[in-house]
Amino acid sequence: MKKMMFIFAACVLLFPAGAFSAPGKPDRSDETAGKVRDIQILNLINGLELTQSQKEIVVTKAREAAAIRATYELTLAKNENEFESVINELRAVLVKGGAASEELRKRLNENKKARTDIEEKIENETMALAREVEKSLDGRQKYALEHYKPCLIPPDTANIGQADEPGGFLKKLDKLRTMTPQEYTKKRMPMAFAAYKRVKTHLPPGTDLDEENEIEFYLGFFDKIRAMDEPQYLLKKKELAGELAERYKPKFLPLTLAAKAKNLLLDPRVPELVNIKK
Repeated sequence: MKKMMFIFAACVLLFPAGAFSAPGKPDRSDETAGKVRDIQILNLINGLELTQSQKEIVVTKAREAAAIRATYELTLAKNENEFESVINELRAVLVKGGAASEELRKRLNENKKARTDIEEKIENETMALAREVEKSLDGRQKYALEHYKPCLIPPDTANIGQADEPGGFLKKLDKLRTMTPQEYTKKRMPMAFAAYKRVKTHLPPGTDLDEENEIEFYLGFFDKIRAMDEPQYLLKKKELAGELAERYKPKFLPLTLAAKAKNLLLDPRVPELVNIKK
């Protein structure tokens, strides 16, 4: 259990190192993104301190999940090709000022339903495997999995019991207040944009986030922090961090343990990562 507790803490999402840099940086390469994913999974695996038998279960189920996905891969590819064909035909019709025919509408709806059916089959079959992984974990490991948030650098183990204190974020607020007026004026907009981009990256796919509104929010948030006198800021800064957390709190039920197991422990990269640690 000496490493177990560190994964209870949340990794700072809003202002990690580099978040105060200017916008416009190129996207990460696929290779780099893969390494980031490896680190996030390894942080969880290290923190769970799986027994050898548990490792074997996780690796077996991850391979079975990969096999399930591979089984449907060809079907999904055919579905995607059909979708592209329909979209090309629809575009050609609209370019000429026409309207979608009943036949095109039918093909599009059938294509969408077919894809949904396939994705539901994959979800149901992989979730069954994830539930088996969940059953293999003990109570402490289930608690750790429930509270794990993918990160690159786990919080310092010395901060056990202070999982709700976003120390890194609070330091960013401190830095914001020490900027000269000239420096703040220059960096105010880039910081707001960087904060918006960082939050958007970590929210679930499909989350409706208005860029203009978010940037305006951060500009006002930064101004409010700088306008506080020191006693007021020291009293309120943890509350300010909580204000941001509440703003981006999911508007849906949290993932079940099985869903988290599926997303993290049944990732196709897991067998190689676990075997490396033998």
